[in-house]
Order: sequence, then structure tokens, then C-alpha cells
Amino acid sequence: MTTWKKTILAIAVIAGSSAGVAGYTHLAGPESATPPPAATAARPGWQVDTIPVQVAAVGRRRMQSELEVIGTLIPFRFANIASEVDGVIATIPEFEKKVEYELNGQQYATAIDLDIGHHVKKGDVLVEIDPTDYQLALERAEAQRKLAESELAKLRSWKREEEVAQLRAALQEAQAVLDQATADLKRSEELLGKRVLSQSDYDRAQMTHRTADASKAKAEAALRLAEAGPTPEEIGVAEANVAMARTEVAQQSQRLTKCTIHSPYDAVVVDRYVGVGDRVSPAIPIMQIIDPSILFAEVGVPERYQGLIRQNDRAEIRARESSKRVPGVVALVNEKIDPETRTFRVRVATDNAAGVFKAGSFVTVALALDASADALVVPAGAVTFAEGCPSVFVYREGRVEKRAVKLGISNQSELEVLAGLSEGEEVVVTNTALLVDGAQVRRKSG
Repeated sequence: MTTWKKTILAIAVIAGSSAGVAGYTHLAGPESATPPPAATAARPGWQVDTIPVQVAAVGRRRMQSELEVIGTLIPFRFANIASEVDGVIATIPEFEKKVEYELNGQQYATAIDLDIGHHVKKGDVLVEIDPTDYQLALERAEAQRKLAESELAKLRSWKREEEVAQLRAALQEAQAVLDQATADLKRSEELLGKRVLSQSDYDRAQMTHRTADASKAKAEAALRLAEAGPTPEEIGVAEANVAMARTEVAQQSQRLTKCTIHSPYDAVVVDRYVGVGDRVSPAIPIMQIIDPSILFAEVGVPERYQGLIRQNDRAEIRARESSKRVPGVVALVNEKIDPETRTFRVRVATDNAAGVFKAGSFVTVALALDASADALVVPAGAVTFAEGCPSVFVYREGRVEKRAVKLGISNQSELEVLAGLSEGEEVVVTNTALLVDGAQVRRKSG
């Protein structure tokens, strides 16, 4: 059997095992029915249909190897909003748009409170807690502060000169009363010795003298205190009372301020857990917000690639149901290998200002690995593998030559050829499963 007949027979066997692939056409023969492919290869009057293929030129260019991994998008920033004070939710702001509907021929418009999907700006009010109790507590604290400040002011100003003069006069008066009582007591003693004065009258004179002496001592002490002023310890205690009262005012004012909860940054509400009238506390979440303008694609990279993925490396992200890629950059690389999955976490940041992605979505991330500045490149579809050995079909004047190649780096669309091909040669990129070495083919455009 000649070489071209052997080739025809091989093609016939392949064509017979592939449904829908036309291997032969009946031109002129004694039988009206189409014989099986095996018989056709040996019968005269039957000719081979050439296999249509597309080809691509082998060229040199810079090539970047990639690793594709599946990850989940997480927001750059998110916050679980909770109240820092206990209380009942008084208001939740209404969204600027209303829900309009018709009922029994009448049109209605209902306002919707801030809820999922609503955008908020930094500083916007998210929730207001009933402030009544905290307002009263602040007023009590203000009153205590004023009282403490008044007491301190009295100690610092102490007695005025007029008051000191009054105390000196009071001491002089007490001295005069004591002098009179002393004289009276002396006369009473003389009269008692002459038996002119009764014992009870004498006792009364003694009591008057002792009272006058005590009054003088009291007036002297009051004058000394007025002239000396308050002690440093007394001033210190009063100052401490003022400081405590002012601190209490600040604390109550802060609690009152915390009754109104503001958005910490531009965000979108993604969950709301409570409504107006619900009682909340620091342990009860109110809503969750995220900043979707920047998203992180978090992926697990096999440990064999450690050292190849570095911060600030370029990357690309695409939704799993889309072929369109958007640029990203490696923002974070974990230094720890997960002992169970033998992977390390990598976060790739991407600009999502246009809202292309949603947080929580599955995405495919292409991470840049090795690069070759002048690689000999073929399309990925041109390479076939038999028992793990790569080969290509080189196109030459209507026939193909099967040739073994040695591969280098690769990405999803191209492979680097280190040996077996030359620049400018053309390789088959379609229907390679139907080809054998030396097969006749028909070149077609893409």
C-alpha cells in the first residue's frame, strides 16, 4: 500500500469515530449506498475530503505567564453599625425616593426608610435614638457643675474687707461684754462675802462671765479665719469637685451626641436589622454598610507559588460568567500558609467605582508569574498532548507535519515554545484532534 493510501486509511478511521465529521464523499461507484469509512479508504471511486483548519504564525514577543484562581470579592471597608448607648430607635431617615402604587383607582406614594441598596454620604444620619433620658442627665450634670464652681469661687474670693471689719467690731463687742461680765463677777464675789448676795445670784454672774468669755473666743477665731483665708487643702477639694462636675457634663454631653448615629464614610447599606421603636444596645447590630468603590478579590494561592506573588504585582479580574477582564493590583500577601489547604491568602484590589462587581461575587483572578521578553509563542489551541508529550501540527502547502515541541511558560491563551519550531512557521489551531502526521488539510480563514 502506498504512503498516500495509508494516510487516507488513517483519516478514514478517525472520521468514522467522530460523529458529524465528514471524511469521505461518494463520487462514482457501483453501489448507491455510502459504505463504511474503513471500506471507503480501500475502494476505488472514493476520494478524501480535506479537513478544514485554521492556522496561526509562530512569532516572537513578550509573554507573561499567569496563574488563574477562583476567589471571592470583599469590600475594601465595611462596618456593622451599632449604638453606643442604650435606648429606643426614634427615627430612621427616609430615602429620597418613594414607592408609588395604585389601589382601588387611587394613587399612593409611600416613603421608604433607609434600607438595603441605599447610598449614603459621610456624615449622613443613619439612626436616631430617643434622647430624652440623656438630655435630662445632661441638665442635672450642668446644675452640679454650676454649684461646684460657685463654691470654689467663694473660697477663692473668701471674705471681703467689709466682712473682716464687721468681724473686728464683733470681737470688740465681745471683749466689752466680757469686761462687763468680769466686773460684775468681782462685785458679786464681794457681796457674797458680805452675805448681801444670794448664792444663786452669784452662780448667775459666773455663768454670764463664762458665756461672755466663750463669745470672745469665738469672735477671735472667726476674725483669724477671715484674715487667714481658706487652707490649700480646702481649695484643692473644691477644685476637684469642679473638675468632677465638668467631666460628668462632658460624659453626659457625649452620650447625648451618640444618640444620633452618622455614616463614617461614603457607603451603601447592605443590611438593616431593626426598625423604629426597637430597643437597641451596644450588643445589638442596627445595620451593615460597605464601601464598594474598591473591592478585594481574596484568593488562596497554592504554596508552590510562594515567592512568585509579590505586593504591587499586576493582576486581572473577571466575573465567572464573563470573559471581560478588569485590571487589579496585588495589595496584600499573607505570610502564613494554611495548614489544611496548603495555600496562602492573597488580596487583589480593583477599582469598582463603575459598579461592575458586587461584593460577595465569585471571580476568576489571573495573577502574573514569570515573564519572557522575547518568547517564541503559539496559541494554546495549537498544542496537543499524547502521553504527556506536547506536539503541534505544522502547516505546509495543504498538508500537516506533526512535530514534538518543548514548552516554557504559559498563560490562558498562549504557550512559549523553547524547541521544535521556528519563527514564521505556521501551526494548526483548529480540528487538531482529527489530524495525523501528513494529513491533507484545507486552510480556511478565521
